[in-house]
Amino acid sequence: MKRLLTLFLILFSISTFISAKENSTIIGNKEKKITIEDIQRIADRGNPEALNALSWMYFRGDKEFKIEKNNEKGIHYMIRAAEKNQVNSMTDLGWFSFTGEYGVKKDFKKAVYWNEKASNLKFATATYNIGLFYYAGIADLPKDLIKAKKYWVLSAEQWKNRNEDTTAEGLLEEINQYSSNQTKEMITLRDAYIDFVRDPSSFNLRKLKSI
Repeated sequence: MKRLLTLFLILFSISTFISAKENSTIIGNKEKKITIEDIQRIADRGNPEALNALSWMYFRGDKEFKIEKNNEKGIHYMIRAAEKNQVNSMTDLGWFSFTGEYGVKKDFKKAVYWNEKASNLKFATATYNIGLFYYAGIADLPKDLIKAKKYWVLSAEQWKNRNEDTTAEGLLEEINQYSSNQTKEMITLRDAYIDFVRDPSSFNLRKLKSI
């Protein structure tokens, strides 16, 4: 699942870094607003959050910062952020390597690699993605419901560290999009996971584990 974090939240995370390091007030201060120069300066120092922000600003374009869409630059900054273990960029890079979005070359090995790496850092969204790959038998992985369950249970256990815009309806649509001719066993597993996403309670986690 790709990440659609709002630009405000990305910039807020950068502003926290800038403020702590340079005694600057960037957001929430009428005297000074964050500028592209601020972001670029911190990104050039290798700050993962700034690199991640720049990647999305180039992918989407930003009129306020006078940035035109440029997938090549977006990919460049996303790779740099991912290499610094920025889990959102790692997960996005893995997902785009699967879908080919934003000009990222399809590469299923990289799709699995980056999602596995982010999963190992306990990022629930990446762990869900690996589970989806096994559930649907995509990204050159075999269909394997035992492994799909393993990753979806792990995703549920990691749930506090996920994309904040994750919804049960969005995941259900995505699972169905990539999974044709779902068996009764598949549907039972899918529904148990979606029930947990709707209500991440200990009861629903136990239900998912018991399948």
